[in-house]
Amino acid sequence: MPIEPSRYRGMTEVIYGILKSCEHGGCTRNIAVTENRIRWTVIDTYINYMVDKGLITSETHPATGSRYFLTKKGQRAVELLDEVFGLIRSEAF
Repeated sequence: MPIEPSRYRGMTEVIYGILKSCEHGGCTRNIAVTENRIRWTVIDTYINYMVDKGLITSETHPATGSRYFLTKKGQRAVELLDEVFGLIRSEAF
């Protein structure tokens, strides 16, 4: 029986999207645009979770507000998730 794609993304996909947004210093607005079907409160929950887990760090600037950057752990997570999602999406899987 073939797997049908879900209308909603799971936690892993949302975290992956946020991590990708933070690769070059993402602000909350950019993350919200990337993750366009998720409420701000949910995005804030994920961001706080990822900061707590050491995947991203926050830097606050007076003019631009908070920007989020990947830690080494976050960079490693992106590399692994790139590989996993690449395998899942490939025809060779």
